[in-house]
Amino acid sequence: MAQYQHISINRSLGAVGAEVSGVDLSQPLPPEAIEEIRQAWLTHHVLCFRDQNLTPTAQAQFAENFGELDQYKFMEAVEESPYVIPIIKEPDAKLNFGGGWHTDGS
Repeated sequence: MAQYQHISINRSLGAVGAEVSGVDLSQPLPPEAIEEIRQAWLTHHVLCFRDQNLTPTAQAQFAENFGELDQYKFMEAVEESPYVIPIIKEPDAKLNFGGGWHTDGS
């Protein structure tokens, strides 16, 4: 298993996935931390970052560390960032966003 200096990994989520802690995604991270997150992603395939408080701009800035961002053409983005769309399910709604499993992008 990889040794991490800038993040901590909890592998107890199950067969796929890991929880990452020790980083504040709302702040710029050093390249070494980004590389450790990338390696954890490649190893565990799904990463959970609990208790993060991200603005849409901070979310997009973090995501840019892993590739070029794309704008989702089928929904209106939040005002603060053209790369972030709201996914909202009201308490009385019977269907989720999209109404069933599908993918338009990752």
